[in-house]
Formats: sequence, structure tokens, C-alpha cells
Amino acid sequence: EEGGEYEDDEEEEEVVLFPAKKASMVGNIMGKSRMLSDVVSEVKGIATKATSKGYVALREAKGFFSSDWENVLLVATRPSDQRPGPEHVERMLATIQTFARSMDLYSSSNPYRVTLRKLWAKMCERDWRTVVKAVYMFHQLLAQVEPEDAVIFKTMLEKMGKEVDKKTSERYFNKQRIFDVDDDSQALAPFVKAYGNYVIRRASMFTSQFEELNLLRDGTTLSGDDIVAQLLKAKKLLVAALACQVEPDSEADVTLACLDAVVRDAHTLFMLYDRKLGWIIKHKKKVFAQWDSEEANTLLEHFVKFRKDKLGAFQAFFKDSSALLELYGSKRVPGELPLPATPPYASL
Repeated sequence: EEGGEYEDDEEEEEVVLFPAKKASMVGNIMGKSRMLSDVVSEVKGIATKATSKGYVALREAKGFFSSDWENVLLVATRPSDQRPGPEHVERMLATIQTFARSMDLYSSSNPYRVTLRKLWAKMCERDWRTVVKAVYMFHQLLAQVEPEDAVIFKTMLEKMGKEVDKKTSERYFNKQRIFDVDDDSQALAPFVKAYGNYVIRRASMFTSQFEELNLLRDGTTLSGDDIVAQLLKAKKLLVAALACQVEPDSEADVTLACLDAVVRDAHTLFMLYDRKLGWIIKHKKKVFAQWDSEEANTLLEHFVKFRKDKLGAFQAFFKDSSALLELYGSKRVPGELPLPATPPYASL
């Protein structure tokens, strides 16, 4: 195998896939006529046989997950400048779609844990290309899985982050470990650090397409403190996104793929931040019913100032990034924020 300094060889049983009922997915797999739904059906078929034919079938299901997913991850993260193909992301999502949703955080064979552990093992290698590709696959998982799966991954990640990986003797998803690339990778180290920091922060703060922010709406049962916490997280993550700049000497197919993913995230997140800040200000008497009014206004002014101060920087980020990405063939990259310089809620 290429790379492989920290291969995943924990002495534990591989996962058995018992499928949950989920909406079917469509899409090409490996650039062929085989459809994503066919892959899901194939894994489901094996797992269904496992429940009726005993141990032999259980081993067959384990083998399918192990060999198929291991191979996809190996190919997707091999040390080259090429980005993981969309077929690799689709294959990963197809596999996750077969997982029986389980909040058993203590089972070593929980498929959500196994998936995170395998991605982490690749992030622990020293070649920046393998590291960034593993982080990119993790990013795609975070952004594209169904919200129910995202909640399980986030919860599992929080638990694993408190555990020590026996291979590295460090906590799982320790950012400093991800940043520790070899000497030949030092030119790309700033991008590895910025992108790794962004994705790990995203994983710990939000699920899928920032569903937590969508809870800030009429009829919410969240407390004022919880509402503020969500907006503070969005602000911090936006700052981390803005740091993911691709400099001329770090332009490569894989870094541009990462930039593309960050740009799309940041555009969605900034729009949500703006809209939810407006909602909070409109309903501030109810949201901050338990707060001192002066303290509440001071906090809101802080949020508004961030929006006003950073809007220009994000507009430039989207404009420059979209031009670069489209030059390399990316399609429909957000190029601007359709927002006025002065928001309607500027005056509290």
C-alpha cells in the first residue's frame, strides 16, 4: 500500500452493516453505468442475508465493507496532486447510507466509529497530499450525509476526541497531529493547517448544512444562551474559512478541490449568519428576556460589527476564489454575497 504509516489494524471486529430505511440515492459509481442505488442494494442484500444465514453471512457482510471501503479510501487518498474523484465520495456516501443508525458510542464495531477511525488513520500520515485528501473526504462526509447520520458522526467524534489513539498515543482528531507533515510537505503546511483547522472546527460545531442555525426561527424552544452560542460558532467558523486561501505556490488539483468545498460552505454560512442575526434582532425582547438589556445590545452590536467588517473580505474571497476555480473547471461557484453593505438591522 502507498503511505500506510498508520494503517488501521486495531484488533477488533470489523463492522457488520445492518441497513436502515433511507431514501434511495442516485448517481454514477466509478464513472460507469452502475448506480449508487445499486451499490446500496448490493450491500443491503448482503446484510439482509447475514440476518438469516448466520455467521458465514456475517463475515461476508464484514468483508464487503472492509474490502470495498478500504479500497476506496486507499485510492482516494493516495499521494498525488489529483483530487479524490466524485465517484470516491459517492462510494463513501453509498456505504454510509447502509448503516443502521446506532448511538452505541461504546461499540468498537459501530460503523460510524469505524469510518471515523479509518479517516483519522489517513490524516495521521506525513505526506501532505494524503493528509489533505483524507481531510477532504471527511469534509464531504460532514457536508453531504443525511442530518440523522450527521448527528451520530458528530456525537461519536466528540467521544473519540476524548480518547487516545493507541497508534499515535494522541487523542483522536488532534489538529496538531494533522498539521505535522513531513519536511517535503512544508511548502503546503500553511494550507494543511488552515484547511485542517476549518474542517475539524466544522465537525465539532455543526452538522451537514448547518442545521443547528436553522433552529433559530419562530417557535424555537432554544434558550437565549443557546441561540447566542449558535451564532458565536458560526462567527468562529467563518473566520476559519476565510483563512483557507490557496496561494500561487500551493495551487494543485487537490487544494483547489478543498477550496471549492470551503467556498460553498462559507457562502451558505455567511448567508445564514446574516439572516439569523436579523431574526434575533427582530425578536430580541423574547430571545433576551432573561438578559440585561444593555448587555444584550452590546452583544448584538458585536455580531453586527462582525458582519459589516467582514463582508468586504468575504466578497473578495468569493470573487477571487470563484475566478480561480472556474479557471480550473469548477462550475457554479458562488462569486458574491447578494447582501447590501449596510444591513437593514444596522440600527439596534
